[in-house]
Amino acid sequence: MKKQVLLLALAATLGAAPAHAIHINDHAFVANGGDMSNVQGTYTSAFNKLHTASQASRFDAVGQIGSCTATWLGVEGEYAWVLTSASCAFNKTPHLTAAVPGALAFRNASMGYPVAVGGPGTMSFVHPNFYALPAGTSQHGANLALMRLKISDKKNAPLRGPLLNDVHAESNLPVSFVSYGAIGVNSEKILNAPTRRYWAQSFIDGAADAGNALFQGFKAGSSTHWAQLQPTDRGSAWWQQHNGHWQVVAMSSGSVAGHPKGVRMSRYASWINDLFPAARLVSEGNASVFDDAEVTNSNRFDLRYTRPVSFFASEGQPDVIVSGSIADPGSVITVPVTNLETGVTRSVALTPSRHSYQSSQTLIVEFIDANNTALPPGVWKGRVSLDVVTPAGTHPTAKLDLDIAVVGAPQEGFDYRSKNLATNVGVYFSVPTQATASGPTSGFRNTKLGHTIITVQGRNAITQQPTELKLRAQRVRGGSCAPVEMNNAMPCGTDQSSVLNIWFDPIDNPSLAYDTRYAAKFNVQARSFGNSTVNQTFPVSVDVNLML
Repeated sequence: MKKQVLLLALAATLGAAPAHAIHINDHAFVANGGDMSNVQGTYTSAFNKLHTASQASRFDAVGQIGSCTATWLGVEGEYAWVLTSASCAFNKTPHLTAAVPGALAFRNASMGYPVAVGGPGTMSFVHPNFYALPAGTSQHGANLALMRLKISDKKNAPLRGPLLNDVHAESNLPVSFVSYGAIGVNSEKILNAPTRRYWAQSFIDGAADAGNALFQGFKAGSSTHWAQLQPTDRGSAWWQQHNGHWQVVAMSSGSVAGHPKGVRMSRYASWINDLFPAARLVSEGNASVFDDAEVTNSNRFDLRYTRPVSFFASEGQPDVIVSGSIADPGSVITVPVTNLETGVTRSVALTPSRHSYQSSQTLIVEFIDANNTALPPGVWKGRVSLDVVTPAGTHPTAKLDLDIAVVGAPQEGFDYRSKNLATNVGVYFSVPTQATASGPTSGFRNTKLGHTIITVQGRNAITQQPTELKLRAQRVRGGSCAPVEMNNAMPCGTDQSSVLNIWFDPIDNPSLAYDTRYAAKFNVQARSFGNSTVNQTFPVSVDVNLML
C-alpha cells in the first residue's frame, strides 16, 4: 500500500488563528453575571463561569488539536485514539499516514500539562461517506475523523474515553458543548475576550441529512436554547445525559442557515468501533467498566500514607501471586482477570512501587502495557485485596480492594479463546450455517493433528468494504496432548476441558492491505459426541489489526 505523508497541512492547522466557537444569548449573559448595558466591562465574569464549567470532570476527554476540538477515546498500546472532524484531518483519502514527529498536541486544560501525541505511527481516518455522500446527505452529515496518535507522554492522559451513544433518542433534549475558541454575545462586539475552552448548553431540535446529522436550536430570549455553536467550531463533541451517564451523541460539523449541525454518533458508532474496538458504546453495556476502577491502562492506583507501613496480599486469594515483597523494587503482583465478553480468565502483571517523602509514603500500583503484551484483545476486569500493616503490628490495620479494568491491545493479527467447556466426552466445534462465515459443520474423531480454516466475510474498518478473511482454528486439549482441528472430538485421556483457539495468520491472507484493520463477527457452535446436552452457540468478534 502506498503511504501518503502529510507535512505542510499539519503545520498549517497548528498555526491557524482560532475563530468564534460559541455565541450565547443576552439572557444567558445576564444570568452568568454580565450586564447588557456594559458588555465590554462585564464579560470577564460571565465568561469565566463558562470556562470553569468546561473543566468539569465529565468533560476530561475533551482536548484540543491545533485550532480544533477533539475527544479522547482511549489508549491502545502506545497510541491514543481521538475523535474529531474530517475538516481537521486534512485527508485527501479515507486513510492518511502522518510521519511528523511532535506535530500534534492533545491539550486538556484540566490536566496539569499537555499530553504530547503525534510522530511516527500517527494515522488519521475519515469516514468514506465524506468523499462519497449518501443520498440526501451533505458533508455536515459525514464530517467525522478518527486519529491514531503516537503517545510521547501519557502520564496525565484522561482516565478513559466517554460513552458513544448508539442507542438513545437525542431530539428534544438538552445538549452540552465544550469547545475551544472565542465566545460572543449574540451580535455584540467584544474586544480582547480570551480564546480558551468554554461550556454552553442548548437543545437538539431534530435530525437532518437523511438522519446522519443532528441540529441544535437557538432562541434569542430563551433560558433553554441559550447557546449556539458557530460555523467555525470544528470537532467539538455534543454531550447528553442518559440514564445517569454522560454520552457523546454528535460531533460538530458546521452550520446551515443558522442551524448548527453535528454528525450523528449513532450512525457512525460501528465504524468507530471497527477502527478502535475499545471505544465505549452504550449498546455494549460497558457503561461502568472503568467508572470505579483504580487500575487501568492509563490510570494508576495512588494512595498516600502518613506513616511507614507494609503491604501483603490478603488471604483467601489462591490465584494471586506475589513476586518479591509488595512495593519493593522489582516486585510484581499477578492477578486473575476475566474477559467481560467471553468469560475467559487470564492473569495480568501489576507493578507496585513505594515512594517516600519526609514522614509520608505513597503506594502506587500500575498496569504497564509492556509487561502484559500477551493479554488478548477485549475488556478485562478483576480485583486484588491488599493488607496494610504497621511495623509494630501483626494484624492488618486496613485493607485495600483494588479494582482492575484494562483493555488488551490487539497484537499484529488476531487471537480469540472461547470459554472452557467441561465435559466427560469429546467436545468439538463447528461453524453453523450463516451468511458471514463458513467452516466445518460436523465433527469427527481421530488422532490427526492440525488446524482448520474458517472463511469469514468481514469488512475493511476504514472503507467499510466487504473483505474475505481466513482464520485458523484449533481445539486445545488439556494435559500433554497436542491441539487438533476444531471439529476433531478426540479426547485427551481423562482431561475434561476443551478450549477453542482462533487466530489470524498473514500467510493465509496474502491479498490483505497492511496499514489497515479488519473486523467481522460470526457464530461458532460447541457440540459433543454422545452427549446431546452439549450444544452451545457463542459469538466471535474478529479484530485483525495490520496497522504499522
